[in-house]
Amino acid sequence: MLLQRTAGLDMLLQRTAGLDMLLQRTAGLDMLLQRTAGLDMLLQRTAGLDMLLQRSAVLDMLLQRAAGLDMLLQRAAGLDMLLQRAAGLDMLLQRSAGLDMLLQRTAGLDMLHQRRTD
Repeated sequence: MLLQRTAGLDMLLQRTAGLDMLLQRTAGLDMLLQRTAGLDMLLQRTAGLDMLLQRSAVLDMLLQRAAGLDMLLQRAAGLDMLLQRAAGLDMLLQRSAGLDMLLQRTAGLDMLHQRRTD
């Protein structure tokens, strides 16, 4: 009987050793799950970084458009300067037309003066 009991206890010990091995395996699986959770977090972070890269690409495009608009504004400023110069030239033409009229009047007066002196 004692042998049977010790044999039974030996079997119980073997079963508990098997359960201990199972517990160790589940602990290993738990560690694997934690690692995969960490990998999932890394994937989410890389997805976030990808979104940031896409946003920076959009911002780069906007900066290029803004640079193009700046160039257009500079051209418009150049055109405005040309218009101001043209307005100045128009004023000079009006003055020269006025001077031409004065010259014509003085020529007429000169002719009148010559007729009177003759």
